Amino acid sequence: MKFSLIILNIKKLIKEQRLFLFILIISQIAACLAIFFAIAAIANTRNEQKEIDMRTMYFEAYSVGITFDNAGKTDYSKCDKIVDFKKKTERILSLIPQEQIGYCRIGGVVSEDVPIRYTAVKKANDDFVFTEKQLLNGEAIAAIGDEGYFSNKNKDDIITLGDTEYTIVEKGNYVGDITIPLKNTPQNFIATSFRVELTSVPTKELVNEINELMSTLFPEANIQTPEIPDLMTVQFNRTMIISSFFIILIVAINLSYCYCYLFIKRKKMISSYIICGCSYKRAVSLMTAESVIISLLCLIIAVFAMELISPYLTAVYPAAENLYNYKLYLLLGVAYIVTIIILLSVMFSSLMKKSANEMRKGG
Repeated sequence: MKFSLIILNIKKLIKEQRLFLFILIISQIAACLAIFFAIAAIANTRNEQKEIDMRTMYFEAYSVGITFDNAGKTDYSKCDKIVDFKKKTERILSLIPQEQIGYCRIGGVVSEDVPIRYTAVKKANDDFVFTEKQLLNGEAIAAIGDEGYFSNKNKDDIITLGDTEYTIVEKGNYVGDITIPLKNTPQNFIATSFRVELTSVPTKELVNEINELMSTLFPEANIQTPEIPDLMTVQFNRTMIISSFFIILIVAINLSYCYCYLFIKRKKMISSYIICGCSYKRAVSLMTAESVIISLLCLIIAVFAMELISPYLTAVYPAAENLYNYKLYLLLGVAYIVTIIILLSVMFSSLMKKSANEMRKGG
């Protein structure tokens, strides 16, 4: 395939079909921008859905029993010991289907005199450092934070809390000073918070029931319960994602028709190539390569246009603020060009199944 022949065809297109070329370029730039907009819409919708899921997937009570004097000193004298606190939380957990509980923990301090912040885990998800077996067995293990009371400790070190020695199995970004299994937590520890995360969105009836119970059990606590999303919001988010995919599909179909029109206009020229000994495969390659060069030029223009538009776009789609960078442009660019090559190769091959004589006659 000679590159000079491709350039010659492009020059001929500029000379003889300027209006069509102008429409084709504008259409492709608009198509690329539409894809960029669709990606932003999808990213923003998914981000909003994650935020909705976060607000609808947990129950929490914190600062339970804690009071502060004028000097800002914390008073734990009215707080429950963990042995009594567990009985209250068990009443809450009994209302939730067990398969819907993904993560559950109690938090607090070791004692009034030893304000070491602990997290006692009852049930953990698959991403947690403790396994389900370790939690059920109440193994004497611990995870510590990079910052905090035990930041000078390392993995495999021993920490003593009360009468129990814990082996550090992980050090990382953990809430509080130390995280331990609830089954192996000294019963005289002070409990000040409770949290349970769910694996699916609870029913409105369940939320109301648990909210009422938590308000009764922890009357002075800060209580967070799931915010059940409005049905219209959920439907709108789903519609946005589906619509964005339809936009991308329509863009692909429109471009196919544009290049199909170009092929029809060049039937006689392609026929002459084939009569002079050009293979069908080479003829397809010539048409595809010419189309790819035009598409690549349009893509580059669209990227520059997107850089100018993106500050205004983020006002509508906040999640797109850090979305557009050279990696995304490169990824979308490669995907776009590869799609163009595959789509046009199949289309041109299909159109060339007719004989050279049939194409020349327009039959």
